[in-house]
Amino acid sequence: MYSLQAENGLAHLYGRFIVGFARSDPLGAV
Repeated sequence: MYSLQAENGLAHLYGRFIVGFARSDPLGAV
């Protein structure tokens, strides 16, 4: 069954990556 919590988790990680990339510091998002 699909888990909304799992989707939120992926969105959070993806969002952090986007923020790091925007700062020209992809590794900083990890």
